[in-house]
Amino acid sequence: MAFAVVVVILLIAPAALASRSEKEEEFEFHIGDKFLAKFGLGGASVAQADNGDKIYIVGSGEFEVDEREAEGRGTFQHFSSTGTLIASGTWKATRLLSFVNFGGEAGLPPDLRGGTAVLKIRVVGHPAANPHSTVRFNAILTIDCEIGNFPPGFMEGITLNAGFINFDQKVSGFNVFIAEDED
Repeated sequence: MAFAVVVVILLIAPAALASRSEKEEEFEFHIGDKFLAKFGLGGASVAQADNGDKIYIVGSGEFEVDEREAEGRGTFQHFSSTGTLIASGTWKATRLLSFVNFGGEAGLPPDLRGGTAVLKIRVVGHPAANPHSTVRFNAILTIDCEIGNFPPGFMEGITLNAGFINFDQKVSGFNVFIAEDED
C-alpha cells in the first residue's frame, strides 16, 4: 500500500508542478503606462547613456515564455544631455529573448510579479530636426521590476541598447509584470 501511495505521489507531483509552471508562462508587462498611473506610479521609465543622453519609454504588452513570443508597443523620447529633444517615435515588441521571474510579494495582489524581461523591439523614430523623416532599427529593451526575490543591488527601471547608443544606466520609472491565468 505504501508503495502505491509513493507511485501515485510521483505521478501526480510532476503534473501539478507542470500545471503551475504553465499557469505562469504568460505575462503582461507595463512600463509607466496608464495601468500604473491608476496607482500613482505612471510616467515614463528613464535610462541614460554614457554621453548623458536620456531615453524615456512608456508601453505595455504581453509575452509567452516557452514560445518566446512577445507583442506590445509604446512610445519613446530621446533627449540630449542638455535636455534638447533629439528624436521621438514608437516601438513594437517583436520577440522575447529571456525572462527571469522573481515571483510575487506578500501584501501585493497575487498575480503581480517581479523579474527581468529582455525584448527585441522594432523602433520607428522621427528626428526632431527633421520630423518628416523616418528612421527604423532594431533594439534590445530590458524591463526590470523590483517585486519578489530580486538579487542584491537590483534596481527597478529599463535599459535600451540600440547598437549605435546604449542607454545602460537606469534613472527612474516603475514597471510590473502580471501573470496571466490561462484558464
